[in-house]
Amino acid sequence: MTSLPTHTEHRIEAEHRYPVVHLVKTARVVCLVRLVDAATGRILHTEQVVGEHAARDRFIQPDPPHGVAGDPLDLPDDGALIAAAQDHALDRLYRLAEQFVWQASWRFLDPMRQAHRAGQTDQAVESAVRYLFAHPVRTPAAEEALTCLRDAVRQRNHGRVPKLEDLFRNRCGVLLAGGVLPMDVQLREGRLWVTRFRGKPTPLGVRFPCDLVTVQGIPVGSSETLNDILSHYGPGQYVTLVVERDGRRHAIEVALVENR
Repeated sequence: MTSLPTHTEHRIEAEHRYPVVHLVKTARVVCLVRLVDAATGRILHTEQVVGEHAARDRFIQPDPPHGVAGDPLDLPDDGALIAAAQDHALDRLYRLAEQFVWQASWRFLDPMRQAHRAGQTDQAVESAVRYLFAHPVRTPAAEEALTCLRDAVRQRNHGRVPKLEDLFRNRCGVLLAGGVLPMDVQLREGRLWVTRFRGKPTPLGVRFPCDLVTVQGIPVGSSETLNDILSHYGPGQYVTLVVERDGRRHAIEVALVENR
């Protein structure tokens, strides 16, 4: 364009095309996770966990005769990309481990009940405490574990029982209130309708309001079903939701908040 005269009687146009190259640089970390019961050696779960991180930029070759200044690539080095991908994988590993620790907590209940019925106090107390620490949300099963502990304390403390709930909650972070979704949910015509998202950040690509289809892979069509699922999780834990709007479904992960 610099070759054009500055003043002409008639407009003169010159067309010049130059390539714009868009590059994506991606680091991918893959690891195989195997959760094993240390007591029995039984494999509880095997899963492949992937962490990814990508950086994008464009490149334009400079062309001074045509007034093209150019745009050099500006991408992070391999080490920075790999570190970000590792952080992503570690975050997913943490969530996976947390999820299965909570799910595995149920295996402490039967030994607790059997030992409690048989009068085996030490075994019953050990299983009850393990359950409470593995699943620190207040549920009917947690009340059962507390009853087991109260009976054991009563036997050894001449009938005196301290407030175990306060002890566990204040000193151990156990017996917390159940978590709730950071969103407003209403029941409409047999469907759960998400009217507003109150968490941060807002899920990408999801428009509200929308239908809530599943939570943790379980279909939800009522508030009772939703509350039953969430009763197994506490504040700060992540759950996977599937929401739908205009025939399009999105899977999103959200962190539960405290039930106030």
